[in-house]
Amino acid sequence: MAHDPRPTTALVPIPYTNTPALAGRQEPPTVWRVAWQCKREIYPNRGQTFFPDGPRGAVYEITITGTIRYCWKTWPYPRDKITVSGRADALYNTTAADWFDPRDTGKFEERHEWFLVNGNYIRTEDLRDKNGHRDRFGLKADRDDHIYRLHVTDAGKPLVFACEAVEGDSETFKASGYFTVSVTARVLEEKRERRRPRPRMVVVADDPPPVVVPPTPDDIRERDLRSDEVRAKDFHARLMAIALREKEALDNIDRLEGLSDDQKNNYRQEVKDFAAGEMAKLAENRNERASNVKTI
Repeated sequence: MAHDPRPTTALVPIPYTNTPALAGRQEPPTVWRVAWQCKREIYPNRGQTFFPDGPRGAVYEITITGTIRYCWKTWPYPRDKITVSGRADALYNTTAADWFDPRDTGKFEERHEWFLVNGNYIRTEDLRDKNGHRDRFGLKADRDDHIYRLHVTDAGKPLVFACEAVEGDSETFKASGYFTVSVTARVLEEKRERRRPRPRMVVVADDPPPVVVPPTPDDIRERDLRSDEVRAKDFHARLMAIALREKEALDNIDRLEGLSDDQKNNYRQEVKDFAAGEMAKLAENRNERASNVKTI
């Protein structure tokens, strides 16, 4: 018998549902039919992407795949300013969690909360394997392939996806690439004790054009708050670096031989004046950036 290439015409049982048998008679099996299937590309920091609204009581099978690349500039003491780059999938990135030594480890081990589903980040306890279970071997195989699967019940509103990526200095942060999201909406077929008619063919509609919504004022305000936190950490790190360099220079002056006390005092004063000037410039740049932030 030839293989039927139309998988959506069959009634497919959901693997994560159990149908108990009642005593005295056999209950008809629980089956779910495909209502629609849709695939979208989610780009980082480009607003929200809406999926079509499913039938009432639908269950959504979500599969997220792919990786993105990102980079930003930083100034880890005692080195000069460097550009840090890395890769990320929907849950993990490859940047080492070390503020003074950020680097690309090549291993997807650092957890992030960039990818949002209906405004919420993905929790690891909500992930499923390809069989709809939480088998650790299946989850490990999916993570190695950068595949993450979710089962979401009807939330009463369309599914919304977004990737709000930020790492290190948000002003120099850049990301490229995209994630691919595939969604299958299934609805429960009615149970009938009598013989059912042949199931109807489920026609998969053409994908409607993606709807990209620009960030709302609340989204922009939240992003500004995150940027302020990052700038504050960077400011204190630079202050610490200047203080450490000043201390090292003073210690080196004390160890110099063949100089009089007046000469050493002059050198010490020059080092202190230079450090004070660097701190003043850093504070002035910080105040200038803060004054340029747009108030919504």
